[in-house]
Amino acid sequence: MAIVIQVNRQSDKPEVYDDISGKIWSIEELEPIASDGDVNVQCIMGDVYNSGASYNPEQAAWWYEQASDRGHAEAQGRLGLMYIIGDGVDQNLSKAKVLLEKSAAQGCADGYFGLGGYYGLVKFDLVSAKYYLEKAVGGGHLYAKAILFTVLRMLDSDK
Repeated sequence: MAIVIQVNRQSDKPEVYDDISGKIWSIEELEPIASDGDVNVQCIMGDVYNSGASYNPEQAAWWYEQASDRGHAEAQGRLGLMYIIGDGVDQNLSKAKVLLEKSAAQGCADGYFGLGGYYGLVKFDLVSAKYYLEKAVGGGHLYAKAILFTVLRMLDSDK
């Protein structure tokens, strides 16, 4: 399912639009599927609560953790970022690194992006940050290119 999270203008409730099938799912329709253990829908529920009008970082972290515990790479990457920042969870850099490494080991751009942030912001290792951000850019991560540009400028100014 390729998804877009949107807000229904009539009800002000979030919906998930599947751009492959054209189906629009309400949160009420998705929650039982996620609760039954569908890791993809669990990650989508995390995304719903990690954005927009339904923003609830604790709920997002809970759903990401459900999917992450079952090996879902995107959920591991997103939860890892939450542990770096301390958004919806207590900040835990060692747990963040483990989750991001698991995500990246599966080739997930979110995991690479998170490791780029971890090495750049936590360890101040710009060479490692550059390596992971380049992998994230190659994986199509939306924000990695802008961060990579900043890291490259910082590395260039060190010369």
